[in-house]
Amino acid sequence: MSQARLLITGIKSGSGKTTVTCGLLCALKERGFNIKAFKCGPDYIDPMFHKKALGVLSGNLDSFFCDEKTLKYLLMRNEAERDIAVIEGAMGYYDGAGGGFAGSSYDVAWLTQTPVILVADCKGMSNTAAAVIKGIADYRKDSNILGVILNRISAKQFENAKCRIEEECNVRVLGFLPNLQNIVFTSRHLGLLSPDDISDIKEKLEIIKRAVLENIDMDALVAIGEGAPHISCEEVSVEKFKNELNIAVARDEAFSFYYEENLDLLQRMGARLSFFSPLSGDKIPDGTDIILLGGGYPEEYPLELSKSPTGGYIREAYRSGVKIIAECGGYMYLKEYIEDKNNNRFPMCGILKGDVKYAGRLVRFGYVTLKKRGLPGFKNSIKGHEFHHWDSDSNGDGFTAVKTDGSSYPCIYHDTKLLAGFPHLYYYSNPEFVHEIIREWGIANE
Repeated sequence: MSQARLLITGIKSGSGKTTVTCGLLCALKERGFNIKAFKCGPDYIDPMFHKKALGVLSGNLDSFFCDEKTLKYLLMRNEAERDIAVIEGAMGYYDGAGGGFAGSSYDVAWLTQTPVILVADCKGMSNTAAAVIKGIADYRKDSNILGVILNRISAKQFENAKCRIEEECNVRVLGFLPNLQNIVFTSRHLGLLSPDDISDIKEKLEIIKRAVLENIDMDALVAIGEGAPHISCEEVSVEKFKNELNIAVARDEAFSFYYEENLDLLQRMGARLSFFSPLSGDKIPDGTDIILLGGGYPEEYPLELSKSPTGGYIREAYRSGVKIIAECGGYMYLKEYIEDKNNNRFPMCGILKGDVKYAGRLVRFGYVTLKKRGLPGFKNSIKGHEFHHWDSDSNGDGFTAVKTDGSSYPCIYHDTKLLAGFPHLYYYSNPEFVHEIIREWGIANE
């Protein structure tokens, strides 16, 4: 049983955290380690890169979504099956929700007592790199930054930088990555391209892995992880559904944004998951109680989705009594039309009235706490996150979304058959919310 663990953080977004983390995952895997990967924060794309590097699922750790007990449980569950856990941070190390620390990589590291490795982008810097690293490491006495990896620096510059940093800062310089030409994971409107959008992803990961093995002291890095203090955690118990619940999950290139913890929790509650592809024209599996339409990029495949018969199958299932949970891209798919950036309209499922159009900007970005409107008997709220550039004139009014700055707005269609809106919900933030929805819908003998 191992509790070895590391958190890879950066000074800011774009420091190279994903590149370094994927390289480390590949290098550790080649050296024979069994690894579990995580991503701090609400991002669902970086875990897809972890999966591509490791061949196994990655998860999320978010201290805005979860209390300390749940956070430790998600990190330490199944620890006997791994040698080390590698957690990729989000944004800058101290950047959290609403300008505070909640949800930050620092908060996750502090709550889980995880040693931290700082990735410092040194392009355009020499002595200033030491000043920046010292400032980050000393900003909090409990920063727990024990090592540094220098990114985008030459071998010649590295030796001088290493001496200066170790003289000035109380951290160990573990190595560097050179400026790897043409190995940048480019972005689209939402953030990083998903790994399946990068045709040569395997070749790029191989190049990064080789650079890591050649230029980073892997023994020292592993030793820092193995020095993590033992932490105890309790299992987060969940109530089982009284009968098995059959949930059909849309999963393909258009619908790929899922928190793996959500799917895990549904299975722990007794749900049986099956998967189907709207892009492939799949039918809804027989015996389905709930259709789960996750987020993704339906706006990248509007023609294919408009021609797919799956939209009709979903309409038929809905009319026959099958319930639907839809988030962000899945919610967009339920509308009458998706309009692309060129104002071309493509018919979708048509279960919800209205079009979804490109807004030209990021819309309602950030964490939210979702509270049911108009039902005093509905006891539970749940936490979630919004991040999208497409929007609609009507997004439902079943819930009130409260942002971290206290502002609020109505959202989500919710009735006896439907829960659909832009927010991505995180079920472990309140498992009882799931049961309350199921009880309200009167399925699984709740």
